[in-house]
Amino acid sequence: MDDFLAKEMNRRKKFLEEIIKEKSAALMDGGPGGRLRCVDRNGRAEYYWRQDTKSKSGIYIPSGDRDFAAQIAQNTYDQMILSYAREELRCLEQLAKKHQLHNIENVYDSYGFHRKALVNPIWVPDDEFVEKWLRQTYNKKPFKEGEPAFYTKRDEMMRSKTEVLISDILIDLRIPYLYEMPLFLQSYGWVFPDFTTLNIRLRRVRYWEHLGKMDDPGYSEHNLEKILAYERNGYFPGTELIITHETSKRPVDTRLIVDIAKHYLL
Repeated sequence: MDDFLAKEMNRRKKFLEEIIKEKSAALMDGGPGGRLRCVDRNGRAEYYWRQDTKSKSGIYIPSGDRDFAAQIAQNTYDQMILSYAREELRCLEQLAKKHQLHNIENVYDSYGFHRKALVNPIWVPDDEFVEKWLRQTYNKKPFKEGEPAFYTKRDEMMRSKTEVLISDILIDLRIPYLYEMPLFLQSYGWVFPDFTTLNIRLRRVRYWEHLGKMDDPGYSEHNLEKILAYERNGYFPGTELIITHETSKRPVDTRLIVDIAKHYLL
């Protein structure tokens, strides 16, 4: 959470700094100055140049000189944007300093081991959160006798070479996962997602289904029903659900798997 907030604040600061740079440069060119007065005359716009801002009426700008009116309007807009951007940037910088000094997520982490055992924290460090998440116990889908088995670099048994490939990529990227952890879908029943994954930064679970026989009509029909059941239960592809696929003629692209894992889970 702290890392996520810091990244978002840094992203916003960079955006504001670019705006300040751009608008400062634009305003250095000068411009007509003053303010623009806009009047609606039965649906027809009339513009007046208030060269002296104390003047309420201003000098009428002929309809053929709308570019001049646009320059005044843009100049005023740029000044306001520059002022707001500077103020927001100042507030963000102050917030960043205060957040570092008074970060509620860091209170628990500052405690010693014995004191930690006495409190129920609102937030625990990532390593403790991941360790507890991985300790979940569940009944895996059993392997049938004679069914081919493949093994990951952690010596975990899986049902396909592609699942092993995905597992090893997740391990290399240090993305926590649980293999074939049961999930109940209303109006469908129990399913066993290939991977129940954890985005540590967001502390958000995403289910990963790899469809490895998409050229098999029966397999495709069965899995279409399952994906629809995910969606009906609020697990939508691209958010709570990751879907990858392959056929016998189009095997999975390992580079794409890495990109997908990074996009959704880091």
